[in-house]
Amino acid sequence: MKSLGSSRSFDCICCRKLRVDANKDGHIDEGSVSSPGTAKNCLTVGASKNLVLKGGIQKAMKELKGGEDNWGVEPIASSHLSDTPNGMAAFSSIGTQDGRLKPEIVAPEQILFRPISSSGSFTTMGAYNDFYAFAGGTSMAILLLVEQLQLSANI
Repeated sequence: MKSLGSSRSFDCICCRKLRVDANKDGHIDEGSVSSPGTAKNCLTVGASKNLVLKGGIQKAMKELKGGEDNWGVEPIASSHLSDTPNGMAAFSSIGTQDGRLKPEIVAPEQILFRPISSSGSFTTMGAYNDFYAFAGGTSMAILLLVEQLQLSANI
């Protein structure tokens, strides 16, 4: 896979591992990007927040599943999934154990719209209407990024 505007090739694009505040200091711990994201020529995608105040999951981080253990200290504890367009998602990995800066690129992933399959009614974060659902997660950031790269390549 070639990057746009560069002759450099990437072997993979990935997102991995849940970011947590294991040492309970109120800041997400660095060094959480793991294999395969630490492999040579691997582009990692991080997830940013966005601003959606209605719909989806509108809970404080400490109220989410595992929230008290993973994000139970302020200022993370009272932060919401989509309360600012200027932050990283609390569960998106950052940095490697050997000090490399990761992820290389970040895309929104919090409370996005996705079509509901006609063969089922699976919704990640609740239905928006009969055709669309709210969804989130680093996998949504990768989908959004790939769509943007495809559009850019066609221009």
